[in-house]
Amino acid sequence: MPQGTSRVSRPIEKAAPTFPIHSYNIRMVSSALALLITTAASLQAAPAASSIAPGSPAPAIDVKYWVKGKEVKDFATKGVYVVEFWATWCPPCIDAIPHLTSLAKKNTDVTFIGVSIWEDNAGKQVEKFVERMGNKMDYNVAYGGEKEKMALSWMDASGSRGIPTTFVVKDRVIQWIGHPMELDEPLAKIKAGTWDVKKAQKEWTDGRAREELIQQINQIGEQAIAGDRVKAKSDLNELEKKIAPGDKEAKQEVAKIKLMWLALEDFPTYEKQVKTLAEDESWSQSLGVLPIMLTAEKAGYATAEKAATLLISLKEDLWYLYVGVEVFTRTENAEKRKETAKKAMALMEKKREQGDEDLFEHFKKASED
Repeated sequence: MPQGTSRVSRPIEKAAPTFPIHSYNIRMVSSALALLITTAASLQAAPAASSIAPGSPAPAIDVKYWVKGKEVKDFATKGVYVVEFWATWCPPCIDAIPHLTSLAKKNTDVTFIGVSIWEDNAGKQVEKFVERMGNKMDYNVAYGGEKEKMALSWMDASGSRGIPTTFVVKDRVIQWIGHPMELDEPLAKIKAGTWDVKKAQKEWTDGRAREELIQQINQIGEQAIAGDRVKAKSDLNELEKKIAPGDKEAKQEVAKIKLMWLALEDFPTYEKQVKTLAEDESWSQSLGVLPIMLTAEKAGYATAEKAATLLISLKEDLWYLYVGVEVFTRTENAEKRKETAKKAMALMEKKREQGDEDLFEHFKKASED
């Protein structure tokens, strides 16, 4: 996945972080959190096969209410629209907002719509967020509901599991689905009439098949924490054969699962491997996700705590401290949770930046009874 194009999946009870991060200046924590929630999506049942894709008629615009800009009730017979799905708790979504605003200002003949989903908005956090963003979020914004309306007819129907996700519609037909940070080229070609929607449809379908493969890899890994790892290893080997030779991300997913099982079976060997991998920046996020994945079942709690403690001992790293707080919260180890949160607060005091206040407050809460 290109830098700056991470997504997070719909939070679920066992997967959603206990202390959601709304701090966007600490890039390592934000992007790593995105990986955590995306990986945790494997705890959900896979959605039905996609019923809409590039080339399909655009579903209706169906929101609960509009928060900013004009109300867009339906698509005109002729015209280009950008429909962006996001949430206030989603770091990559917030990162993409300035880019969307910039594109909206450059493309005044295109209607931009931001639709908040997967949050209940009981505290009016969408309105508060939009007001706080001001001109940085300068396009039409609506609250679409939690798991209803467009979250179903657009996101679920297209097989889209993560946000931010952007749809471009021209003349009431979906032309492109993707990440907003990759919107520039497709939008220009769609406006110019040079976009190949059939090619986009094939790429989208192929991409969904790959995501399904990665989801299956993670499901096998998590289900085997307290289950039959002999069968799981056999199943994983079969899935591994389906990975394309150049797909480094999928291969690392398999390696991550095997490393998690190693932690359960032979922790001293796991420790040696982690110490080596910790020197590789490309493994930093995955190493942090592993202890949290182990908390999916109580059988993994003890190993999760050992794995988190190991990471914290390797270096002074805010992401690893976040992992520790999360793990000790889930395993209900209050003493270690408070101790780790205080270490995180002390580290943040050294590197405090404007905009980090929310994350600091989450650590402060975790440090208290």
